[in-house]
Amino acid sequence: PPHGVLIMAEASAEVLESFRGAMGSVRAPGTYDKVYNEECVYSFDSVFSSRGLFISLSNWQGVAEKYLKAHAEKTGSQIYLHLKKTRVPKKAEDQSEAPAEPQTMNDLLQATLPQNKYDIVEEMELVALPSMHTMPFPSDAVPMVIAQAAEATATHQAAGDADEIANMVADEERPVSKYAEGLEQLHNGALISSDPSTWQCAESGMKENLWLNLSTGHIGSGRKNWDGSGGTNGALNHFEATGKQYPLVVKLGTITPAGADVYSYAPDEDQMVTDPKLAEHLAHWGINVMELEKTDKTMAELEFDLNKNREFFAITEQGAKLQPVSGPGLTGLVNLGNSCYMNSCVQLLLSAAGSPLALKYGAAADALIASAPVEDPAGDPITQVAKLAQGILSGDYTVPITTAQDGASVDADIEEGALVRPRMFKKVMSTGHPEFSSGRQQDAAEYFQHLLNTLDRVERGATARFTAAMSDQEAAVQPSSHAFTFGMQSRLECTESHTVRYKVEPSNLLSLDIPLEAAMNKEEVDEFQRLKRARVEAKDPEGDEVTVLPRVPLAACIDKWGSVGTVEQFHSPALGGRLVVAEKRQRLDTFPPLLAIQVQRYYVDETWTPKKLEVVLDVPDTLDLASLRAPPGAQPGSAFQPDETPMPEDPEAAATGQAPPAPEIDEVVVANLVSMGFGENGCRRAAQATGNNLEAATEWIFAHMEDADFNAPLPDAGAGGSSGPAPANPEAVAMLCSMGFSEAHVQAVLEHTDGNAERAADWLFSHSDDLDGAVAAISGAADASAGGEPPAPQSLGDGPGNYKLRGFISHIGRNTGSGHYVAHVRKFIPELGQERWVIFNDQSVALSEKPPREHAYLYLYERQDAP
Repeated sequence: PPHGVLIMAEASAEVLESFRGAMGSVRAPGTYDKVYNEECVYSFDSVFSSRGLFISLSNWQGVAEKYLKAHAEKTGSQIYLHLKKTRVPKKAEDQSEAPAEPQTMNDLLQATLPQNKYDIVEEMELVALPSMHTMPFPSDAVPMVIAQAAEATATHQAAGDADEIANMVADEERPVSKYAEGLEQLHNGALISSDPSTWQCAESGMKENLWLNLSTGHIGSGRKNWDGSGGTNGALNHFEATGKQYPLVVKLGTITPAGADVYSYAPDEDQMVTDPKLAEHLAHWGINVMELEKTDKTMAELEFDLNKNREFFAITEQGAKLQPVSGPGLTGLVNLGNSCYMNSCVQLLLSAAGSPLALKYGAAADALIASAPVEDPAGDPITQVAKLAQGILSGDYTVPITTAQDGASVDADIEEGALVRPRMFKKVMSTGHPEFSSGRQQDAAEYFQHLLNTLDRVERGATARFTAAMSDQEAAVQPSSHAFTFGMQSRLECTESHTVRYKVEPSNLLSLDIPLEAAMNKEEVDEFQRLKRARVEAKDPEGDEVTVLPRVPLAACIDKWGSVGTVEQFHSPALGGRLVVAEKRQRLDTFPPLLAIQVQRYYVDETWTPKKLEVVLDVPDTLDLASLRAPPGAQPGSAFQPDETPMPEDPEAAATGQAPPAPEIDEVVVANLVSMGFGENGCRRAAQATGNNLEAATEWIFAHMEDADFNAPLPDAGAGGSSGPAPANPEAVAMLCSMGFSEAHVQAVLEHTDGNAERAADWLFSHSDDLDGAVAAISGAADASAGGEPPAPQSLGDGPGNYKLRGFISHIGRNTGSGHYVAHVRKFIPELGQERWVIFNDQSVALSEKPPREHAYLYLYERQDAP
């Protein structure tokens, strides 16, 4: 039993009275209520921890013993269900027959599920606060109201399980269409362009919500909704006009290597379905993006097989067996299903001592957790980031190193709860995002920026919380992205008038192209390619030569970024808007404490096939970027040199004296662009630049995707002098009001959630017990922020341009939407008394013998300030 809990052999009158007096605070959870009966909302203690979990019978929040009394005082909870579970290995059964080899991924999953390997022993009791009296449960002595609530709480599906299960079986929920196997495809010469701007409904000319008939190649719009929105029934009309012979259609814009939305119009199906031969059917119309599916599935099976065998510390680098390590900062993260991109980013962000995740959230975790909101700490981003940072940095949940009988190092079983399972973190940091909230693999570089952007957003409304939690007040008011943000200066010169324009924009990711022409081993590569061609011509596929890949210095990538480029068809203000050629050059205006560098290894070819550059990089331990610093201007506060003539303002800006306000970004347009495979920040820039015109935005992306700031976050709209938040979307207001909420509440919550209707709905339902008070709290915070004196904008951090490699993320796979991510981080190992490279491969944490920096995708360099 937990320390401090009084164990009574029988329920005395005093004990019964303490429980009966608190019956009014007890509630039984309903089907759709969130019950945290598996893991503590403040830490990674669980029902399998040595002390178990205490679940409030008032709000169903589970807490570890260390938080029990504070939680009771804070929330007014008086009765808790103390739940502890222990796994006992199942008894060995008759092994006369070898178990059947798994035939499917589901067979493999079933073979590794804990319930198929262990019996679960449950221990339960009830605890009354503040007396700490206990009663055994189940027991006839327990009042019926309490017993019913405790039983419902213990057996309720844990919060988060439903989302995780839905992600795991999402593909299996859509039945396989019986029309897919023998699908007839006409040979009418039609091919679908890889340029989305050319797609349109053959019937109405619509450019959105388009469906391709897999049999005929016809493109039609989707069904018309009851209110007249949606499509014009073009695809359905075509199905009926062709005698209902060709039922399968795929939605253009949803096609990725992971799948696509396929619908069957057949009367006996009439639903979303799965087409096992989708790659073949798409290739018939010139769309080859799905051809990588089989390779990617094979890679997923290999990764799953790794989990099956539990060989987390036997990952090899060039055949070397790795030595596991454990301790503070050396904690593995459980893969929640295609979450290695998230795990790798978190480990990289926590790698440097000066990282904001370590300083703002790790060091101040106790104070931030103590200030967590009463209603829903599991849904509070600050609480969950602090919980994750503390869980990793404290070492409390690190994997203990054990030794097998043969002396080989092995890992602790993941089901014993020794590893961090960041489910609450993933959910709260991806709510409202169509991709990161899914169970699909994602681009680690995009998630890196998404994390920083999300943290900045939530921190803006919680300044007081950080200043109260941290002694360093300057660090408390700085956004998390501050340590990674640099000023990127672009210089544009009209080649005819020779007028010059300078612009400085903040960015948190330096994106570099790889110039293959700068390969150091070009002659060896050419010779290898010659021999390879000769073997193909001789029809001799076998060869004993070693594959030779181009080796490009990272310095060459940096030089290319800083070189002079051309901008075709530039409207020169100095020449009355006439089209000319302009020259563009980029420099770094500031050097941040932490510099994230992305190398563009991946691209999409003209047949829609995602591909990877076969190249290795020569990556140094240190970088000297001083030559990329933007030169000081002739006058303070100006970038112009003495011999430069400033370019006139654009005509519209000159007429009004200020730049026209940027249009509000349409999130639907952004979602459509993101579904085509482009980065979210670039899609937002495209939507803003083209006034939310989907066709024009697509063309804008193709024209600007090589820009250095393409994936940089847009500057904060509030910096432009906006007097207040934009009005809420009337459709979102109407939808939420139809759920029974008042318009005043809906307006306030939509403002609080940046207009995101999904997040607003979740917030309203989770705060429905005291909606007036909760809305008043956020409205008061917003008023204080608007009416008080907000902190002055933070200037970008700057220092010398000398950097040292701190860590990197590598990706195995043909494209960033599949495969596997692994992080390598330079860590100080106390037992060795020195820094060593450590590999973080989800659950596995081990010393790295040969860090594969030449294959990495995302690098993190730490600025070396002079002592």
